[in-house]
Amino acid sequence: MHHPAREHLLPPLLHACAPLRARVVTDPDPTGIPSPLRTAKHAWAAVAVGATHHLVLQDDVVLSAGFADDLRRVVRAQPQSAIALHTNWNSPENAYRVRLAATVGAPFAPLSTREWAPTLGFLLPAPLARDLAHYLARFPDEVRDDDELIVRFCRARSTPILACVPHLVDHGHAPTLAGHEGVVHATVFAGVDDVGPHGNSVATEVSCGRRSGSATLLAWTCMPTS
Repeated sequence: MHHPAREHLLPPLLHACAPLRARVVTDPDPTGIPSPLRTAKHAWAAVAVGATHHLVLQDDVVLSAGFADDLRRVVRAQPQSAIALHTNWNSPENAYRVRLAATVGAPFAPLSTREWAPTLGFLLPAPLARDLAHYLARFPDEVRDDDELIVRFCRARSTPILACVPHLVDHGHAPTLAGHEGVVHATVFAGVDDVGPHGNSVATEVSCGRRSGSATLLAWTCMPTS
């Protein structure tokens, strides 16, 4: 999804997604109150016919080098789980769980069902993504925080939330939509060494924008190959 004021963020992010083709979903009310939930409703409803999985990315993210190949491996390894591609380094419980997994060399960390879901990059099996869209539609945009609602949805469905370790997504340097203060970055990021279309690193290009208005998300669907 895309906010018209942040069009400059899209080219480097789409480049980093390649060869995956992300579909851009536009905020339905870009002059309305800032609300990640408003755009999340539309992003999770954008599951393509025939898709096996659906991924939603926020627009101010940095993707790891080799993102597409790593994402496919994540889907193959955990096809039935909710997968977070990022956790924040100072989240009270999830960051601890991710560090523990990294210490023992585990490729996934089970996340808390009580702490907010880290939604910078979040992947669901397609049927669950459609159900989540219906669930989110019940709440007014003023609720704002989609991450709190998503963890409630997964908890009610007994759907485990796993974080891939290392993370495939990091937060750029732009302020978050909700205005959370402090340093925001991934707990264990895989890293970036790709080069963007204008000769700058993808990390630099993606993080140069500032967030305002409503959340901008990208929706990507994994289609079966046979």
